Amino acid sequence: MKKITFSFLIVLIAWFCASAPATAATLVVTPPSASVTEGSTFSVSVRTDTQGQSVNVAEATVGFSTDTLEIVSVSPGATFTLQTPGSPSKTASTAYFSAGIPSGYNGSAGMLGRITFRAKKAGKATISVTSGKVLLNDGNATNALNGTSGSVITITPKPAVEPTTPIKEPETAVVPPSIETQPVVEMPIVVTPTPVPEPATTTIRTKDLFTLIYILIGIIFILLGVIIALIAVIAHRKPLPPVVRKPRAKKAKEEVRLSDI
Repeated sequence: MKKITFSFLIVLIAWFCASAPATAATLVVTPPSASVTEGSTFSVSVRTDTQGQSVNVAEATVGFSTDTLEIVSVSPGATFTLQTPGSPSKTASTAYFSAGIPSGYNGSAGMLGRITFRAKKAGKATISVTSGKVLLNDGNATNALNGTSGSVITITPKPAVEPTTPIKEPETAVVPPSIETQPVVEMPIVVTPTPVPEPATTTIRTKDLFTLIYILIGIIFILLGVIIALIAVIAHRKPLPPVVRKPRAKKAKEEVRLSDI
C-alpha cells in the first residue's frame, strides 16, 4: 500500500511539472558595457530574450545613475509594435516601456525600446532594469520573467586642449623696393565742348491760356462794335452837293480866238 501511494505521488509530481508553463524570459540592457566621452550622447537598447517561449507583452522600468547621466529621449522598439498608454515615457531618473505584439514573439533580441543619454561628468554609470514583466502568449498572461541584466558605462574626461605655441618666423632683411623710372607719356589734349544752355521755355498754364483767349475775344467784340458803329455813321451821313465844273473846252476856244486877234 505504501509503494502504491509513493508511486502515485511521483506520477502526480511529474504530471504537474510537465503541465506547468516554463518561466524563462529575461530583460536586458545592451550593450552590457561601453566607454564614452564626457559631454557626449549615446544610446542603449532594452531587449527581451524569451528563451524559446512565445510572448506577447513586455514591460520594463529602467533606472540609471543620475549624478553622471542625463536622459535625453526615449523611443519605442520595433519588435513590440502595439504601445500601451503612457509608453514610452521618461522622468529625471527613470525610463518606462510597455508594449505588445498580438501575434506573439519568440526570439533572443526582442526590441522593447531605446534610451538616449548625455554623459554629464567623468566616472562610472550604471543602467539597470528595476522592474518589469514578460507575459507568455498562452491566453493566461503568465509572467515568464525570471531575470534582468544592466549596462555599465565608463565616462572618460574630455581631452585637455593643449595651448598652441605660435611659430616665430625668421626675421628677414628688409630690402627697399627699387624705384623704376617710368617714361614720360604725353597725354593727348582733350577739348571738352562747352555745353550750350538750352533756351528757356515759357510754360503757360491752362488758366492763363483761357484768360488770354477771353481777352482776345473781348478785343474782337470791341473791334466789331467799332466797325458796326462806323458803318452806321456812314450810312446816316448826308451826301455832299455835287461840284459844278465849267467845261474847259469852251474856255480853250476863246483863248484861241483872242490869240488870233
